[in-house]
This record gives sequence, structure tokens and C-alpha cells, in this order.
Amino acid sequence: MASAETSRADDEGLLHLLDLRDEHGLTFAEIAERTGRTRSSIAGAFKRFRDGDTKFVQRCTDQDCRIACASSPITAMAGCRCYGERLWEGAMGETRYRDLEIRGVTYKTAAAAAEALGVSSDAVRIAAKRGTLHRVGTGRVGREPMPVRIRGVDFPDARAAAEHFGVSSHTVWAAIDMGDPDRVARKVPPPLPRLKPVTLYGVSFPSCAEASRQLGFGWAGYVSQALRRRNPVAQERIRAAVMKLVAEREVQAMRRGRAA
Repeated sequence: MASAETSRADDEGLLHLLDLRDEHGLTFAEIAERTGRTRSSIAGAFKRFRDGDTKFVQRCTDQDCRIACASSPITAMAGCRCYGERLWEGAMGETRYRDLEIRGVTYKTAAAAAEALGVSSDAVRIAAKRGTLHRVGTGRVGREPMPVRIRGVDFPDARAAAEHFGVSSHTVWAAIDMGDPDRVARKVPPPLPRLKPVTLYGVSFPSCAEASRQLGFGWAGYVSQALRRRNPVAQERIRAAVMKLVAEREVQAMRRGRAA
């Protein structure tokens, strides 16, 4: 029974599995968890890939194909294109991965780039598809860092912007989430402390610190600590100070009335 012709989606799906296996070093179970499939289906996909390519690898080896003679079987099967019967010939296209420029060097094919950089051909093809050829062979994996622009200045990522402005990466990301990355470069004044009014024996003050100052205590936190700890001695001192302040205010009011 003839096998069904593979589609472009099938080819790209298999390329993705090979990338997870070869470049990221994931096990079948980890690949299954990441792709939402079962472990047996992942193992079956790799087995079908190996079984279907064995005859082509043998033919290429007999012809002293440099790619097929590579030490890694996966590299050999993925990189060799001696025969038009390769899995990705129809869907992916041979011409799609020609004349690849990687860090200033142009390679004729993905296989040539893979051999020179010590990676698999699939890694080169996937990088070409994703636009990350500059990372091939450097050991960098994962998502490409997102460029950041602050006040018209471009930075390769949030960390570089944070180092430039002397802030943390979290500050940069927070500004981006707020939709105002330029706030990182602005000098934002610190928020004013929230004042909590307090009333002592019928006399109101804007805050405990202001009450301590007006009542003549040398420490700004005297009133707040006395109220928090409910110290009877301290509260008696506060009561006496309030009575004294009220008397002084009455005397000042009488003097102003006489002067008027």
C-alpha cells in the first residue's frame, strides 16, 4: 500500500520534533508534553523517519557523501540531499535554503552551513525559517530577545536598556507593560507620603509626626509610638503638652485681639 504524500505541515512538524530532539536535547516524554501529544506517537514519528531514510543513507554512503558519513545518524539523514526522494524535497523545496548568510559567511546550502558550524541541517533550516540564522552554532537557544526603544534609542533587549539607565530589568518591563517605556528615562519624583490626621485631646494635627513637632518632642515618631504601645506615662506627657499648646494658642489669640 502506497504511503500518503506528505504535506508541508507534516514536514514542518517533523522538523520541529527534530529540533526539539537534537538542538534542545529533550526526551520523547518532554517533547510529547510540549507538543501536546503522547510519548508513543513521538517515538513512532522518529521510528518512521529513521526507517524511511535508511535506504537513502546507505546509497549516499556508498557514493562517499560527506553528509551521510557524519558521526550523528540524525545529522546524516537530515542533511543529505543526494536523492530527490528525500522527505522534504517536495514540500520544503531545495532552493529555499540556498545561499544562506550566517555572520558574514555565505553557504551554498543548509547542509554546507551545518557541516561548517557543527550543527544539524534541520537546525539551519529552522533558523532560516525563523529568521535567527545569526544564532546558529552559538549555543543560544530559546526565544529571540525583544528589542526595546526608549526615547528614540534602540536597545537589543530589556537588560541592555536597564544597564544603560541604571535601573533593573523589571523596571523596564513594568514601563513597557504600562505602555510608556519612555518613563524609564524620565526622572519621576518620589510619591509624597500619605498623611494620616490625628486628634489628641480635642486638638487635630495633620499627622503624628507634625503633632510630635508642635508638642515639642524631639523625636518625630514619639506620638505614633506612644499611641501604638498605649504607654500611660507617654500619653500623660502628650496630654500635658496638648494642654500647654492650647494655652499658648489662647494667649496668642488674645494678644492679636488686643493689637487689632
